[in-house]
Amino acid sequence: MRTFLQDKLNEDHINGIKHKEKSTVLFNEVVRLGQEYEKQIEYLQSLNTNYESRLQVLEGRLASTESSTLANEKRGDLSQNIVNDMLEKLESKILQVD
Repeated sequence: MRTFLQDKLNEDHINGIKHKEKSTVLFNEVVRLGQEYEKQIEYLQSLNTNYESRLQVLEGRLASTESSTLANEKRGDLSQNIVNDMLEKLESKILQVD
């Protein structure tokens, strides 16, 4: 009977040690996963910041292009008006000559 109890106590002790080892391994794995998760969050935040800055640059370029386009349109309109005025003057001179 005594050996049975001793064997049972030894078995319980060994099971306790195994349980603690499993708990330690599991805890270490949870810590590792947490660290990986934090690294991924930092990486995604840096990507987000990078893309936001690129977007701001592109928005600036778009605004610049739009203003350049409007300026070119105004110049084109002015040139067209000048050409039209010259044409009208020429037509009136031609009509006066006839």
